Formats: sequence, structure tokens, C-alpha cells
Amino acid sequence: MSAGGGTAAYLLIMEAQKAMGSIIHIENKDFLDLVNKEETPLVVFHHGGILRKVYSYLFSWKGYIFVTKSQKKLSLPGKAQVIKAKKLELPNF
Repeated sequence: MSAGGGTAAYLLIMEAQKAMGSIIHIENKDFLDLVNKEETPLVVFHHGGILRKVYSYLFSWKGYIFVTKSQKKLSLPGKAQVIKAKKLELPNF
């Protein structure tokens, strides 16, 4: 990739990040603690993987996007609104 192409790719990534907000990877316990702070939390999850199955969870709180992954299904609070995503793509920064 040329220097100009690298710069263009970097700028595209920065624009995507601005549009999506900051994505923060946290531990399962910390994720559940944040979800429990909301009155009616909205959690998106996906169950998939190629070699081993993984549950991925996403939750937006105070303008940040928090993500966690687990080998087992997390026990979300009953007050949570849960959306099962057909596909969940998160950039790896």
C-alpha cells in the first residue's frame, strides 16, 4: 500500500470511529455491572465463532460502546432489552 493509500485508510478508520464512538473492551463482570446501572438497558449479542463458539455482547452507556466476550452465555438482568444480532462486526483497533 502506498503512503497515500495508508493515509486514506487511516482517515477512513478515524471517520468510522467518530461515527460509532469509542469502543471499549471490558471484562464480563464490569460489563454486567454497567448494564445493571441502567433502568432499561439495551444489549446486543451475537453467538458465533469458527473454531470455538463465543458470545459477544455490546452495550452503549454515556456515549461509549462497551464490548465483552464470553465462552458462556452471560446472565443478563431481566430488565434488559436484548437484541440477537445476525452478525456483529466490530473493528479491531
